[in-house]
Amino acid sequence: MSQNLKVLVSSVTLVLLGIFADHFLVSKFESEKVAAKVESNTCTQPADDDLKSLRTRLAGISEKELHDYLATNSAEDKLRKADEILAKVMQIFVADIGYKISAQEMSKLGQPSVPSTTNQAVDTQPTPKPLETASTPTKATVAFHKPRLTVSQILNDAQEKEFLKTIAENEFSSSLKASKTLTKQMAQQLNGRFAGFINFSKDQKQWKAEMTFEGEVQSGKLQGSHDILLSDAATGKSLSHSRGRGELDRSYSSNEGAYIIEVGGDYLELYYFPALEQLSGYFLEIQKGEYKRVGTVVMQRL
Repeated sequence: MSQNLKVLVSSVTLVLLGIFADHFLVSKFESEKVAAKVESNTCTQPADDDLKSLRTRLAGISEKELHDYLATNSAEDKLRKADEILAKVMQIFVADIGYKISAQEMSKLGQPSVPSTTNQAVDTQPTPKPLETASTPTKATVAFHKPRLTVSQILNDAQEKEFLKTIAENEFSSSLKASKTLTKQMAQQLNGRFAGFINFSKDQKQWKAEMTFEGEVQSGKLQGSHDILLSDAATGKSLSHSRGRGELDRSYSSNEGAYIIEVGGDYLELYYFPALEQLSGYFLEIQKGEYKRVGTVVMQRL
């Protein structure tokens, strides 16, 4: 530590000492006022004498040790002396605060204050009991309903419909929140061209769906290009056209084997069935703040 820094630390310590000394002069009178209120219900305690003794030592610090501190010329001696003075002041500070709080509490209860003391440290403030707070209610983890068969075990349309019926029991928003980057195998399966239809049960309308995907997972990121065109099956009018190149993680993700694909703010929840060489699943849109499965999707590999 340089000479100038030592002098600076010493000076700061002296300023702090002055602040603590001023506090004790004020708190002494406040404590005596509090003690006077409960004097009729209290008896002289050994702790009171100990506290008075500590305050007498504070006066001694002000007269003698401060004089020694100012008379010291060496920066190292000044720093050491300041540390000694500050340690004594802190001991008296802790005792005074504990005594003051205890006296105030007892004055409210009309009972004598009996601060506890030890030979090593004077700390009359009990350790506060941790406050009990109501636990924040959390939503229970939603169990995922798994189909009886896996996608690789599906061999016909009947098994496919049973599979998708079980998937429909799951909450899509939970799947979307838990979705992750496609695995390398899923990216490979999706490569190519697919075409088919989206059938909506509410108004019996039908959309044509065409998708082209070329991508792979590199360093944990899905890279490639894609093109998804949705159009009215009857008129051929384009309804949605999503395409892009580069990093595709914002548009493609997966959860529990599903391809979750964003198309113009809506979503496709698709599964690839190798034996059927097709993508099947659901078309979802937001209704009253929640995603609803409003259409079924079937696209064959071309």
